[in-house]
Amino acid sequence: ERPVETEEDFSDVLPVRYGDERLAAATQLEFELPRGATTKFLKNQVEALSPGPAFVDEEVIANVARAGGLFAWYVTKGATEFALASKRQTISAQDVLYSLQALNFGDDNVQACADFLERDRARRPKRDTGDQKKFRGVYKGSVNAWYSQISIAGQPIHLGSFAEPEAAAKAYDRAIWS
Repeated sequence: ERPVETEEDFSDVLPVRYGDERLAAATQLEFELPRGATTKFLKNQVEALSPGPAFVDEEVIANVARAGGLFAWYVTKGATEFALASKRQTISAQDVLYSLQALNFGDDNVQACADFLERDRARRPKRDTGDQKKFRGVYKGSVNAWYSQISIAGQPIHLGSFAEPEAAAKAYDRAIWS
């Protein structure tokens, strides 16, 4: 008969929550790329090099997943340092490119990443801001209605829905100045 498994038995694979002691520097979690994606990538690479079905050992998959995760962690850490040096809390694509350069990823590879990012940016649909950004505290809902809201002590207060953005802006002004 199999013993009953407790939560402690799975402590190394359970989701990590904010404040978890496993995130402390002394006991770092291992970061890995998803095994399924790693397996697919490796099989595609092996099939490109040799004809026939591709077989990739589980240990190889695990090691590549771990190495890829560490690489992603180092790139993210470097990008975060560049963002913080620029007094920003959010990393940008340019920060990632700077991090790749700092890691000596190779000028050709960094340029290939920059080209990919540029193609991806051009391919994405442009946002039609229209009237949405015209008035503070006003946003467009999903059913051609305009909504107005203010925030007091971090709590949003809904002021109503309106047919026109100008009416929603007037409601916002009344609420702010009252």
